[in-house]
Amino acid sequence: MPTLLLLDRSLSMARRPSPDSKLTYLELAVSSAHQVLTHLARTAPAEFVALGLVGSELELAFSFTQDVSAMQQYLPSVGPRDAARLAPALEAASQLIVRDFGPGLGGPACRVLLLTDDGGRLAPGLEASSAARALADGRIDLSVLCLRSAPGPCLTELQQVQRQQQQQQQHFSLTISSPADCSLKAVSEAVQSLCQSRLSPMTVRLHCGSVTQLVELHPGPSGCDRFVGSGCRSPRRYQPDKDVRLIGFLQISEIYSPAVLSRHLVLPAAALPESSAGAPGASVEPPHLTTLLQASLRADSFVALATLGNTEDSDWYCFLHAHPGGRRCALLLSVLEPGPEPAVWLGKIPYLAPASDFDEAALANVNPFPVKPKGNKPSYAASCIVWTKQASVVADVQKISRWARKLPDKANQFYQELNRLRRHALTIGFVELLSAVRDLLQREYDSLAVGTPAAERQAEHLRHAVAMLQPAHWTNDIQPPLSRPKPLAGDAGANVNADGVIDLTVSKR
Repeated sequence: MPTLLLLDRSLSMARRPSPDSKLTYLELAVSSAHQVLTHLARTAPAEFVALGLVGSELELAFSFTQDVSAMQQYLPSVGPRDAARLAPALEAASQLIVRDFGPGLGGPACRVLLLTDDGGRLAPGLEASSAARALADGRIDLSVLCLRSAPGPCLTELQQVQRQQQQQQQHFSLTISSPADCSLKAVSEAVQSLCQSRLSPMTVRLHCGSVTQLVELHPGPSGCDRFVGSGCRSPRRYQPDKDVRLIGFLQISEIYSPAVLSRHLVLPAAALPESSAGAPGASVEPPHLTTLLQASLRADSFVALATLGNTEDSDWYCFLHAHPGGRRCALLLSVLEPGPEPAVWLGKIPYLAPASDFDEAALANVNPFPVKPKGNKPSYAASCIVWTKQASVVADVQKISRWARKLPDKANQFYQELNRLRRHALTIGFVELLSAVRDLLQREYDSLAVGTPAAERQAEHLRHAVAMLQPAHWTNDIQPPLSRPKPLAGDAGANVNADGVIDLTVSKR
């Protein structure tokens, strides 16, 4: 899970906590941020971290990167700027996370740590609702370290919003902590406690048959809320367990690519004293369970299915597979959607049975899961349309303009791209684009120098496309004109008589 570090740079941060203090709030925040980055570099070196400065707007100093040392060198140059507005900063952070990592599917998509003196306020109405919306959508897991000994008015109002959301049975991911006093030692202890509770890897016991060993999950998985059953009015809270038990193995082609809540790096830790992984009295330390799993899963193209819930009847599952980067002694744990049927093509996981319980000859001809055979893979020759940026829309319009200038030779490509753009524009409701393309083709038609047979045929295609791009014809596929354009002089096998009828007979030689 990536981490976004937010640093308050308002003018109130330039104050000293007390007349006897040697450091300002901003200097305490910079020292705390440096301590957080050092902790992340030590415990999660493969994690992505971003640094943002909170003022009247959110200023992104460093986008998500693994270069923590550059952030630490930049921190001393941060100075106070203007008033801090928390609600717009949270909304901008949520949009940034969606842009880089996508929305959180039932769980937080990013951890956000805010260092502030809480010197501002939440404006009633719009800012309070926007802050609640940014936190209640489940994209961020916000942890606030208030450098004061007690939260100020802004965080107090945010806690009130949190209670209101909880009364409406909505999960509100917010944690607020503060030091005992404003000394450097107390702030450092508060940061250390926050890092241990919110930013440290989770140590769990990995069970594979009779073998049990300790592993670390980087970062630790977080809980999520789900409504269970059709008549359920309150969500059920799912929490990860300290024991991950392997229940079976599946081929990668059988599990395909199900929706996952989060992915976590699995690294070996110290073995349990009662672990049975190695023979007693062995002089050479045996390989860790993660090493054996990674080698076997990678060689056989398998994944290991495991339970993650903290109860015996829990229906929360995950699967382990070899790390794609090829890192030694590392696995990747992907957390599935809670429920007995996280992948519909597998059916309900509690109903799965070992393959040895079935006749091997029967399974050779029948696929046990409702997964399409390997020979029926869809074709990806035609790429899908993605209009998340302006450049993508301009590129598709320019492609139609290029085919229009090459008419009538490229008529098939012209109508194919025009219908492709028309269907996607209608799907997302972007009808203004169709009017813009119609005006573009009209300008192409007006700029033609009609006089040659080729120009006349090009003009006929453009005139027909402009007519079919009227709002009354938007729902119809645009086909080439029914009337066949007159052939050019010298076309093989095409003769035109005095009545203008095309004779397609071929003379015998």
